[in-house]
Amino acid sequence: MRERGEAGAVVMLLGDSGVPYADTYYDNRWVEAKGWDLAEPTAALARLTGA
Repeated sequence: MRERGEAGAVVMLLGDSGVPYADTYYDNRWVEAKGWDLAEPTAALARLTGA
């Protein structure tokens, strides 16, 4: 990018097994206790990934 005179950012995503989050983010009861409604973000992700 620099050689072409372009400005921007490079983003890299790394995933993990999710084991550290098994009793929090991946636990529906924990999420509900936080008052979070993840229906729309989950649907948007499904549309994006085709899942």
